[in-house]
Amino acid sequence: MHQRFVRRPLLADLVPADLLPRRHAAPGRDGRQQRAGDRLWDEPDKIQPVTGAIAGVCRLGSIMPCSNNKPVFVVGSYRSGTSIFSWCLGQHPNLVNLPETNWLARLTVDLDNLYRLATINGKFSHLGQTGTSIDEFYRLFGEGVGHLIGVTNAILIDRTEKRVTGEFRRRRAADDPKDRWVDATPENSHYVYSLSKLFPEARFIHLLRNPHDVARSLMKFSRSGGRDHGHEEAYRNWTRLSRAAYLGEQAMGGARMMRVRYEEFTGAPERTVKDVLGFLGEPYCADCLKPLDTKINSSQVEPEVVKTRESSSAVREAAELYQQILSAPAPGMHGDPAAQADLQRDQEQRHAQERLQAREHIAGLDREVLQAQRELQAIYASTSWRITGPLRGMARFFLAALRLR
Repeated sequence: MHQRFVRRPLLADLVPADLLPRRHAAPGRDGRQQRAGDRLWDEPDKIQPVTGAIAGVCRLGSIMPCSNNKPVFVVGSYRSGTSIFSWCLGQHPNLVNLPETNWLARLTVDLDNLYRLATINGKFSHLGQTGTSIDEFYRLFGEGVGHLIGVTNAILIDRTEKRVTGEFRRRRAADDPKDRWVDATPENSHYVYSLSKLFPEARFIHLLRNPHDVARSLMKFSRSGGRDHGHEEAYRNWTRLSRAAYLGEQAMGGARMMRVRYEEFTGAPERTVKDVLGFLGEPYCADCLKPLDTKINSSQVEPEVVKTRESSSAVREAAELYQQILSAPAPGMHGDPAAQADLQRDQEQRHAQERLQAREHIAGLDREVLQAQRELQAIYASTSWRITGPLRGMARFFLAALRLR
């Protein structure tokens, strides 16, 4: 029997909506309710307490928490093949593909706030006295996150194996080490800098697709369970995420970030997968090609079905950025210091913007609570409330008498 929890409105109403638990999946920034590739195993048979889930890990003795902390982040625009790409990597004996996280990016914003709080009074603050740097602060939290994901991967793998048939597997052999994990959340394109601080040994892959193909797919996204995007919105989303990922390429350098063109991945998958696994330091595994036999999350859009307006400013901006990315020389192995400074500045601005949005959200909730209190006071002061007061008193009396019987 599950324990019943009572909601505390004064606390919960001050928490941003995207941090609250949800009984039903809400649309993300791209408007999707749920990814088709994750539908089968993201809905457990019943909600279990955390203790029950962790206890289940102990029964899965063959799967151990990740012993290293070298995650792989696949970034880029929506509809660029990030889902199928992560499923391909997830067939490798040493890699587990996760459902899109989203919370990791939010964690980096919160960690930035917490470090400010922990050092606000200099040597009179906790971390100020210990001399803990922000890089060390991030890294230690990253180790904890790595352990958390390693433990919960056992649950994820077990539930996947119970529900899935075909080539979309998260474990192909009982002795697969599954020592690393892959996160293909497109919005992580904006958080390459902070994620690299959280996981200093992480590797990043930018999956780049032609903006016109992405836009056509987004404009017919409802065919795969998402929300159809408008013409301008589709192109601006591609530009926003692709520009952020490209800046990450320049800053991280070839040692930590690799670019993969969608057209190369679909046209020469074996060669592409070999190159990617070599970049990750993992041996080649032919099983990584097996998910390509099945199409997932496809909008099934032909070029002649959805027409784009070439004269649009959003189209021109996306086309120019795409050509710039393709024609730019490969970054050095350790990245460009100027790009690193730009990436850090962009991340700090994004964190500041999200803190401002959170404060505005809380202020809006405060206004709603105040309005509700005023309306309630008006009800209490109304004539009808005073007239019906004796009736409510009698009702309470009879209910109390019934309970005593």
